[in-house]
Amino acid sequence: MEITSLKKIVFTGAAFAVSLTLAAQERNTTLVNHLQNSNQGGKVTIHQDARLNARMGKFGEGSTLERINNVSYIVTPGYRIQVYSGNDQRRSKQEASQKEKQIKEIDPQMETYITFNAPVWRLRVGNFRTYEEADARLRLLKRELPKMGKEMYIVQDNVRFPIYGSSPNASDNP
Repeated sequence: MEITSLKKIVFTGAAFAVSLTLAAQERNTTLVNHLQNSNQGGKVTIHQDARLNARMGKFGEGSTLERINNVSYIVTPGYRIQVYSGNDQRRSKQEASQKEKQIKEIDPQMETYITFNAPVWRLRVGNFRTYEEADARLRLLKRELPKMGKEMYIVQDNVRFPIYGSSPNASDNP
């Protein structure tokens, strides 16, 4: 194994451990509490009926918070499209990257995720709340990339959605 590959694996593991620690610290907090306690340099005060706060739910109930590059995300169960899966140590990573480029040519805004879970490399795309959303996008991808169509299918996964207004430039969020 190359030293650079080992460094990447160690860095990825460390980043994952830090994100788990942050998620554990923010577990059982509501979105309102998160906004009020945010370290964005300002102060948010929300006045609302206590009954509404009780109905909003907590992140620990199937969802967590994640922060990447000063943007907060809600991570929740959802769906992605698995585009590629391979276990050839020499070619699979390269094939996943090539297929990622093809996806980005069709839809530059599509989120792509190349992961390695020994011994398998995977390329998954999208963050879909419902199976129907994923299925509609899957049909479009199969139409645009018919050679890859047989390999594509919908999988359940933890997906992430940005919290509106959480980036330093709030206009960056849809």
